Amino acid sequence: MLRVQEIALQNKLPFIHLVESAGANLMRYRVEGFVMGGALFRNLARLSAAGIPVITVQHGSGTAGGAYMPGLSDVVIMVRGRSRAFLAGPPLLKAATGEIATEEELGGAEMHTAISGLGEYLAEDDRHALGLARDVVAQLSQWKKPAAQYGQAQAAIKPGVSEPRYDSQELLGLMPSHHREPVDMREVMARLVDGSALLQFKSSYGAATLCAQAHIDGHAVGLISNNGPIDVAGANKAAHFIQWMCQLGHPIIYLQNTTGYMVGKDSEQAGMIKHGSKMIQAVTNATVPQITIQCGASFGAGNYGMCGRGFDPRFIFSWPSARTWRARYWVALPPEPVVPTEPSRPPSDVKASAASSGRSRSNPVTHREANNWASLAETPAPQARTLPPPVTQASMACTAKAIGWLSAWAAWYFRSALSMKCCWIRCSSMEAR
Repeated sequence: MLRVQEIALQNKLPFIHLVESAGANLMRYRVEGFVMGGALFRNLARLSAAGIPVITVQHGSGTAGGAYMPGLSDVVIMVRGRSRAFLAGPPLLKAATGEIATEEELGGAEMHTAISGLGEYLAEDDRHALGLARDVVAQLSQWKKPAAQYGQAQAAIKPGVSEPRYDSQELLGLMPSHHREPVDMREVMARLVDGSALLQFKSSYGAATLCAQAHIDGHAVGLISNNGPIDVAGANKAAHFIQWMCQLGHPIIYLQNTTGYMVGKDSEQAGMIKHGSKMIQAVTNATVPQITIQCGASFGAGNYGMCGRGFDPRFIFSWPSARTWRARYWVALPPEPVVPTEPSRPPSDVKASAASSGRSRSNPVTHREANNWASLAETPAPQARTLPPPVTQASMACTAKAIGWLSAWAAWYFRSALSMKCCWIRCSSMEAR
């Protein structure tokens, strides 16, 4: 295996390994094997640092040193009910600490893809795992051997460009007019990318943060969006995905729809500030072009983590439903109704086609039949603000009387202070004589 790693490193080839390892054979343990194991792990780190994709398909157990093979990989595919990864199995754990745990609780595939974040993709069986591995390699497209230079994307063009399976006119009815109403941003993605085909990244881990790979007009891109606030798992997931896109040289498109980073005791104790900062650092130091589309909410530091204007994206676009606020507590305030002006209102045939297409199509998640523009047009006019009562003659008299009292008090205070100072000056002069 060391020889295969050297070949991949010298020739800049993606490295894919199928893992099922119980670790070193302790019955025949020799120090030379321990050294060779360290060289194996070192080469995995060297491959990833050189920008070469390292992909692991975990078919079975990965115990002790075997657990570091998926841990040092860029992408890990695990099989439900079969994959295991732990530093110590249940028997050794019980002997060492007295703790009792099942294999699934300790290091099962579902646990690692939903809780620990070790696995990126969860397969139903070995055949499905190999199919996912092919999908991941297909997303590499025409991956160039050297890493992408700063600010440049790889020319990854997929032949046979296809239109989205879902009409882009339906975007008019997807975003709600009120920010408190949830929306699944996968519906937006499905109407932007070729063939509406998305390869989601860590779909079960930090589920409120969406990361996916796709193609737009044949160009490989990475998509990041939100179905709610960004938690610790979501921040780690986004930072990992940004680094993965930079490694492949694929541009990143941010679809902003977040109320910011999660707050609360549990979130703070889990390190929300530190992990959120890691995400912001990944956005800042990304070496590929970044494009931001403000679709809905963009509140607080979530605007920073999703590459807001302050982080200098190549382009930034804003939909009519977008809102950017500094403080999260503003979410509790009702937003001002947005009534589109006459030139920006879509023609009636566009609204009719969007409504009809919404009734006839079966969407990947759930389709919102209401047209956003129509709902905005039906929004009642904002109520007039209640102004203070007009100034009356009596109130003016009271105000003048109060000003007179304040002036008299100020004059008395000034005369008292002046007389005290004069007295002090006379006493000082008499003492001097």
